[in-house]
Amino acid sequence: MSRIDRTYHLTLLGLALVATALPFFLAIDAGGRVAAGGLQVPGFCLSHDVLHTPCPGCGLTRGFVRIAHGDWEGAWRMNRLAFAMFLVLALQVPWRLWVLTARPKLGPREERLLGAVPRLLVAALVLNWIWNATHGWPI
Repeated sequence: MSRIDRTYHLTLLGLALVATALPFFLAIDAGGRVAAGGLQVPGFCLSHDVLHTPCPGCGLTRGFVRIAHGDWEGAWRMNRLAFAMFLVLALQVPWRLWVLTARPKLGPREERLLGAVPRLLVAALVLNWIWNATHGWPI
């Protein structure tokens, strides 16, 4: 494995660990905002802040926090794809550890299949966003 590949997999492993572990240390305050230790975490959605329109990923952070605290219905209300995104991120941890330690040789078919997953998730986010735009925003 090249140094660039190793750095790539380590970076994705770190991001997946943070994205799936951090929600367990966060909460949703009475105003529906993400909070850490009683302090509100500032929002960071440029689409929401500038255009006053939710982006395809709006609600994922709050959905992850609700998943971490067992509020399945609340997670669904935040973003219908919160479960799928959380699952894919959680599966990145064992996958990246395996790739970093076993260094498997994947064929073109496996590479195409693995490359399809993020594309399908992005397509699902956009379709969910279109649904929300035409049927009303859940959040």
